[in-house]
Amino acid sequence: MAALFISTPALPESFNRGFVLTSLVMMSIFLVLGYQRVTGIKLLGFRLCEGALFALAIVTTLFCFSVSLGLAAGGFPWWIMASVIAGFLAATGLALLGASSMRGRVSNVD
Repeated sequence: MAALFISTPALPESFNRGFVLTSLVMMSIFLVLGYQRVTGIKLLGFRLCEGALFALAIVTTLFCFSVSLGLAAGGFPWWIMASVIAGFLAATGLALLGASSMRGRVSNVD
C-alpha cells in the first residue's frame, strides 16, 4: 500500500487520486483487522520499539512520496518507480521488523 501511495503522482490528472487514497485507507483497515483475526496479535499494543518502527515507516513513506511529487513536477515520471521501489522495500522491511518484535513479545509471555 505504501508503494501505491508513493506512485500516485504518476497517475494522470483525469484519474481521481482521492479515490485511490480513500481506497488505500479502507484497504489498510481491512488488512489490519484480518491480520488481528489470523494472528491474534492486536496492533494497538505497540511498545517503544514497535512504535518507533511504525513511525519510521510512515516518515519513510512520506519522504518517498515527496520525492515522487518532485519527480512528477520535474517531468521525470519513469523515475517515480525508483522512489516506489525504495519506499516499498523500506516499508516492508520495517513492517517485518515490527511484526517479528511483536511475535517475539507474544511468544515470551508465560
